[in-house]
Amino acid sequence: MRNRADVVGEALTSVLRQSFTDLEVIVVDDGSTDGSAEAARRVSDDRVRVLHCPATGSAAGARNVGIAEGRGRFLTFQDSDDWWHPDKLDLQIDRKSTRLNSSH
Repeated sequence: MRNRADVVGEALTSVLRQSFTDLEVIVVDDGSTDGSAEAARRVSDDRVRVLHCPATGSAAGARNVGIAEGRGRFLTFQDSDDWWHPDKLDLQIDRKSTRLNSSH
């Protein structure tokens, strides 16, 4: 995220309200100058980690920083102005798990 202080809190809240709750949220602040990292840190939840890095110059660069920090089995991306339906992860994990289990 870069300079998205006005929307990042709502985006994070939509992730934290998921029916699938076993998750970590890694917010990569890509050199913001508007207080975006501070806005993300105001969302108080132990599942959220906010990383501040110098500007990578691209969304892909920021995502790579987040990928390197992730500890989970699955990965998904959310842009800072995106809001998720509360069942998004449950539906995706269920479908992914079904495919993984059927291939063995």
